[in-house]
Amino acid sequence: MALTLNARHYWTTGFYRKYLTLASDGVLIANYDYNYNNNYNYNVFNIDLVYSWQFAPGSNLSIVYKNAIETQTDKVTANLLNDVSRTLHDPQSNSISVKVLYYLDYLALKKSSR
Repeated sequence: MALTLNARHYWTTGFYRKYLTLASDGVLIANYDYNYNNNYNYNVFNIDLVYSWQFAPGSNLSIVYKNAIETQTDKVTANLLNDVSRTLHDPQSNSISVKVLYYLDYLALKKSSR
């Protein structure tokens, strides 16, 4: 038997300070007309809890619980702890799966059917 817990957090941000336009001669010119907010703060937080049991040779039972949170906003946060705390309060996706693999020995079944 085995019990495994994995937790992962991925965080990336992008803060645009100014926008430039590439002129035909290759020179960058400041673009003051473009005023959209393209900043981003993206988070993914996953927790996987896996219970695995080998109950017979070649046969396994696995029960897996997954919790996933994914958020994206245009407000860039500079503090990791505040960012993780805010992410944990966002909507979550939870799932449970059960998988059973059972090994059948075809030759033993064939002999017993005779």
